[in-house]
Amino acid sequence: MANRRQITPPPFADTGDVAELYADGVAGVTFTNGNLKLTFTTVRADHSKEPATHNRTVSARLVLPVATVLELQTVLANMMKELEGIGVVEAQPPGPVTIQ
Repeated sequence: MANRRQITPPPFADTGDVAELYADGVAGVTFTNGNLKLTFTTVRADHSKEPATHNRTVSARLVLPVATVLELQTVLANMMKELEGIGVVEAQPPGPVTIQ
C-alpha cells in the first residue's frame, strides 16, 4: 500500500453572508452523477382561502458529493449522541430487518 500524505484542509472562513434555510421535512433524495441531491420541504399556509389550506412546499435543494455526505453522516451521528446524552432525543432501536 502506498504512503498517503495527509492533506490539510484550507482555513475555515464564515463571512456571514450565506442565507440560512429552514425545512421541516425531507421530500426525498436521489443519486446522480456522483452526487446526492436532497430535497427539503416546509409546510406553508395559504391564508387567501377560508379556512387556510396547508401545503408542503420545496424550500431547499442540497447537492453533495458522496465524500461530503460521508462527512455529514459522521457529524450528524456525533450530534445525535450529544443530544441523547443530554436527554433531548431518545435512542431508537433499529427496526426489523427483512431478508428476501
